[in-house]
Amino acid sequence: MNKLPLALFISMFFLKGAFAAVGPASKRNGHPAFRSGTAASKKVLSTASPSPTPVGSVTASATPTPPPSFLSNIRFSYFGEYLGPRLSNIDLTQTQGPDGVMNYTGINHSLKAGYKLSKNVIVGAQFGAISPFDPTQSFQFNDSRIFANWANMVDTKDINMQGVIKLQLPTTDASRNRGRIMALQIQNNWTLKTELRNWSFTASTLVMPFFNTDPNGKPDLFVGLFPYITVDLSPKVQLMFEGGFDAIRSYNASSFDFSQADSDYIDIGPVFNVNSSVSVTTALRFFTEMISFKASCLYLNISAAI
Repeated sequence: MNKLPLALFISMFFLKGAFAAVGPASKRNGHPAFRSGTAASKKVLSTASPSPTPVGSVTASATPTPPPSFLSNIRFSYFGEYLGPRLSNIDLTQTQGPDGVMNYTGINHSLKAGYKLSKNVIVGAQFGAISPFDPTQSFQFNDSRIFANWANMVDTKDINMQGVIKLQLPTTDASRNRGRIMALQIQNNWTLKTELRNWSFTASTLVMPFFNTDPNGKPDLFVGLFPYITVDLSPKVQLMFEGGFDAIRSYNASSFDFSQADSDYIDIGPVFNVNSSVSVTTALRFFTEMISFKASCLYLNISAAI
């Protein structure tokens, strides 16, 4: 008789476990985290029995994002250009404008070093130089500039404008001997927003007043318009159309002299985007005073940014 209560107790224990095992599915699998095969279930399984966290370790979610360092906000860019010979007179050391006079050419260099103050504003300095092909001349520096670049200064559904201000200082003997105080360059880069696929329409407007100790007979204002159009030929190649139209005015002059500044031109040629930081342009430069293949000149440039 004393064995019956013990057997009855054991039987009731197993029956209770059996009914629990076949209980309502909504109670066993109601939460997505416990449904077999789901990502949530795998996440729960992977963290259900975590091992003790070692002393001194920090989880990824608790690691704060470090602020940008000083070096991460520094920007460098290089631009080099070469204007070569006419197609009718190939001599890589010389070039020839619409006046028909052959002159030694060279490679113009421009190096910018800037610091990113905010998302859209960069300030810095620009240094220029020329490597002349004239054997009687040596490497020459140009006047240095201090600049401020403000991207997205104007941004609408139709146009985006970038503003650039440069202060050109007389850092060369040639400028100081001419009595140059400074030149202020105000440039706006305009980008048109269109629905044309693979096309890009931009233009730069430039106004640059000069300040001299003795302004008489010297240039005091330069203006320019530089349109730039590209069309994609492949993921890394574009066809480029660029123009340069400028004029200059001397002190006390009543009008601008369109022939005193650089000759107006139109460049046509491919742009090779080596990667996201380096591009190379090869083009033919046609002068508006003499538009013909025979009078066009070879033009090359390379730009790189880090």
